[in-house]
Amino acid sequence: MLTRAELLTSLEADYCALPRQLQLAARYVVDQPDRVAFESLRGLAGLAKVSPATMLRLARHVGFADFDSFRQPFRDSLTAPTVENFTGRARDLQARRKVDGAANLLAEMATAEEQNLVRAFAPENVASLTRLAKILLTVDRVYLTGGRSCFAVAHLLHYSLALLREGVRLLQGDGSALFDGLRPLSQKDLLLVIGYDPYARESVATAQFARDSGAQVWAFTDSALSPLARLAQESVVLDKSHPSFFHSLLGAFAAAQVLVGLVAAEGGEEMLEILTTREDHLARFQAYWQAPLNNVRE
Repeated sequence: MLTRAELLTSLEADYCALPRQLQLAARYVVDQPDRVAFESLRGLAGLAKVSPATMLRLARHVGFADFDSFRQPFRDSLTAPTVENFTGRARDLQARRKVDGAANLLAEMATAEEQNLVRAFAPENVASLTRLAKILLTVDRVYLTGGRSCFAVAHLLHYSLALLREGVRLLQGDGSALFDGLRPLSQKDLLLVIGYDPYARESVATAQFARDSGAQVWAFTDSALSPLARLAQESVVLDKSHPSFFHSLLGAFAAAQVLVGLVAAEGGEEMLEILTTREDHLARFQAYWQAPLNNVRE
């Protein structure tokens, strides 16, 4: 019998070759493996928005005779079901506070964030971040984009990387001109796109354009089967789980900060000269507040 990890790996490997309905079923199983453990065939099919027969075909595709045997590898990781939309999650959160108290909720949130950090630096992500840091030193230009909440991560990366090298571009939607910034994109450039489900339409379109242009595409995303991951040469897959009504960005922020640190560590004297120039420019305009010197009385 396949283990849970082997089963998920098999689904990821076969995903692109599956018919559309089986893709929907596989996507849900890969993205929500804990739900498989406690759902019935009909219940899981409903959540995946496919028919029970389709979910059963998926089970047989990966070598299981029936749904019960397919579900068995997931049984050791039972968790309570979660509410998917923001309003429902917020309502559930309020109800839980009345029962469990704010202190218990806070502790649960803190634990979830700790786990998100641990998962952010899983061995496969560490290897990907290390590779990406080296590539960022070789490409002509670095383009960064993130839709909605993920824009904050893209902005942090832009601000930090622009201190270390030339040619860092943040794609923004001011004046509906996000796509205008893509015109110079070439095979010598790299796009790093950040996006979680639900994925911003502009982020997917940007990744598709970059791929069609021959540029390197990397993604910080929440699933190996996300539309961004499928357009990227390589992805850093991050966990967004959180007991609150809104998903967590802590893993993405942590990965971004580590990536910038790795780039700085890999850079040479030229990078230090660029950084010095940036600091001198800020000092010229007194960008940072300084406490006034105390008057010295003799």
